Amino acid sequence: MESKYPPGYRFMPTDEELISDYLLTKIDNRPLAADVIQVVNFSDHGPDYLSREYPPVGDKEWYFFTPRIRKYAKGSRPNRTAGNGFWKASCADKDIKFNNKIIGHKMTLVFHEGISSKDGIKTDWIMHEYTAIHPSRNKRDADDNMKLDDWVICRIHKNVSKSSSANKRRANLLENQQQQEQVAVGENRQEEEEQVA
Repeated sequence: MESKYPPGYRFMPTDEELISDYLLTKIDNRPLAADVIQVVNFSDHGPDYLSREYPPVGDKEWYFFTPRIRKYAKGSRPNRTAGNGFWKASCADKDIKFNNKIIGHKMTLVFHEGISSKDGIKTDWIMHEYTAIHPSRNKRDADDNMKLDDWVICRIHKNVSKSSSANKRRANLLENQQQQEQVAVGENRQEEEEQVA
C-alpha cells in the first residue's frame, strides 16, 4: 500500500479521534476522512498473519475494523479466539471521553498462542480494542445475531522491548517438550529391549 500522506505526516490518531472520526463514522456508513484502516474478520487470523498480509500504518502499528462476535449465542462475552491463539485482556476498559462525555471504551489485550489459558504461550503482540457508545445499532439480518457490535477498531503492535524474553520462554518450552519426548522414546526402547531379553 502506498502512503496516503505527504512526507513527514503519519497516521497517529488519538483515542478520541479513533472513536469519533473513524469508528462512529464507519458505524454510520459515512465516508472516512482517510481510508487506511483495513476491514478483516479478526477472529480468523492471528497477529503474525495480519502483520504479514497487511502493511503497517504509522509506526509499526496495524489498524483494523472488525465486527465483535459473541462467544456464546445468548451471552455478552466477545469471542477472543484468533487464528492459532486467543487475545486475553490485561486490564479493565478505559473510558474514552470527548467534550467530557464518554464516547467509547479502550481495552488492552495480549495475544497468547494455544487453545486455552492453561496451555497458552504469551506473545509480544498487544491489541487496543476500541468500542463506541452508539445510540442505535444498525438493523441486522437474522444471520447477524452473533454480533455484539457492528464494528470495533483493533490496533495491534508488537512490544519490542520484551520480545527477547518471550522468545526465550518459547525456546525453553520447546526444549522442555523435546527433552520429554526423548525421555519417553528412551523409556519405550528400554521396555522393548527388556521384553526381547
